[in-house]
Amino acid sequence: MPAARLEPTAIVRIEAASVPTVRRLIVAIAADMRAGVPVDNGDLLRSIHEEYPKAGRPVGRVHVGGPGADHWASVEYGSQPHEIRSHGPWPLRNRKTGQVFGRRVWHPGTPAQPFARPAIYRARALGLGMP
Repeated sequence: MPAARLEPTAIVRIEAASVPTVRRLIVAIAADMRAGVPVDNGDLLRSIHEEYPKAGRPVGRVHVGGPGADHWASVEYGSQPHEIRSHGPWPLRNRKTGQVFGRRVWHPGTPAQPFARPAIYRARALGLGMP
């Protein structure tokens, strides 16, 4: 059986044709994530941003987390009970209330509050360009 051959411009045309679908998918997932993210001080919500496809590269991303919002994984997946220790000779404290706790505390853990994965799963269920 002879090998299939593509025209030299076929890949470029396929990539160009997929850009609108990738863009719609990125917009839908980011909007859904913003609608579902739990908000305490808004850092996590503000950290959600889109990276759209560029010419010749039909890849897009939705980013979450970063400076001030590095706790995204603990929100998405939850956390186990754990000890928190001071990184110096001073006690841990709540900067907002002024409450002082000591040099170590036991954190009870947090339940998962998924917002990213459900957004992706809903986009897939709606058939927005995902297999």
